[in-house]
Amino acid sequence: MRIKAARPASRTRWAGKGLWTAYDGRVRRDPPTERGPTVEIEGSVVLVTGANRGIGRALVGEFLARGAARVHAAARNPASLGPVVAEDPSRVVPVEVDLTAPDTIAAAAEAASDVTLLVNNAATHAVGHLLDMDLALVEDVMRTNYLGTLRVLRAFAPVIERNGGGAVVNVISVGAFGGTPALGGYPASKAALHSMTQAVRQDLAPRGISVHGVFPGPVDTDMLAYVLEHEPQFGEVPLATTAEVARATVDGLAADAEDIFPDSFAVEVGELWSSDPKAVERWLTEFG
Repeated sequence: MRIKAARPASRTRWAGKGLWTAYDGRVRRDPPTERGPTVEIEGSVVLVTGANRGIGRALVGEFLARGAARVHAAARNPASLGPVVAEDPSRVVPVEVDLTAPDTIAAAAEAASDVTLLVNNAATHAVGHLLDMDLALVEDVMRTNYLGTLRVLRAFAPVIERNGGGAVVNVISVGAFGGTPALGGYPASKAALHSMTQAVRQDLAPRGISVHGVFPGPVDTDMLAYVLEHEPQFGEVPLATTAEVARATVDGLAADAEDIFPDSFAVEVGELWSSDPKAVERWLTEFG
């Protein structure tokens, strides 16, 4: 028995909506109709969440090196930002942002009212299998990595727009492309963040804000060290440094890349994902 692809109910259903156009009995994908502006790093005012360590701290240093006028370094505990502020006290401003505390996000948007470039980097993790791990841990990961990031974006999008436009960068993960069983709700939260990144890109482009997704592979951070304590097999994958990821992220942003794969392993995954997404899914789901 042959299975035929279903025809659209109406060839003109999506006409004029920038989605699908029917012609000659076939359907083609229209190119995006709007793009945000090219990102200017020099002179920009940046806010980086999760800036006290790991990729976030490396990003602060990279933006400073590229000529950012100011970097608001955000963390749940501003006291932990002392070493980051010390890198350049005249340009680094500590800010309290707890992704699970909406009042801190609202206060940050008011205090950092000059932001033109938002980097959503902060995230949390909990290792386990979804069918038997503590559901509260799964909920915390989703509440932080997805809903918390969305709250920050919603708070700062009007700020960036008022400042003449700019960019949003969401640090996601190659784990968004497949649900590795041993990593609990983390891949699902990153898949949700990837989908959200795609969705808001269309909404923010007319407001002069470009949206970029960053998909690192395994990076030598405290978070990965936590994972390796429980699942040592992930140490078999080549690890990127935080400096490498930060440098490639800002390079990709300056080049106006929508999807940024900032290390050699991520590049390999990204190339395979673009040609055979099911192969990436299979690899990730069979890995843990």
